[in-house]
Amino acid sequence: MWVDGMCELLSLPVFDPMGIHEVGRRHYLLGWSSAWNELALRNQDYAGRLIRWCRRKKIDVRNADQLKKVLPELWEMDLGAVLAQPLTRSRTPVAPQ
Repeated sequence: MWVDGMCELLSLPVFDPMGIHEVGRRHYLLGWSSAWNELALRNQDYAGRLIRWCRRKKIDVRNADQLKKVLPELWEMDLGAVLAQPLTRSRTPVAPQ
């Protein structure tokens, strides 16, 4: 299921260049709200976990240039272990835009 979540994540930078900003925003917010939510679809849950992890790193996943900078780290990371539990709160909250 991490593959499905990663595919969801990788689709986010595509919406704005195609001119469908609202669709991209909804996918982003759906992923954000689905993270660690046991009622969410697994691919949305995992995409949300990845979105939140990237936001913690100050990466806007809707920006392809920013996302490609973090992909090697995500590729090497043990996603199941690192993102198994909700991320602890940072000192400065980062909410979706």
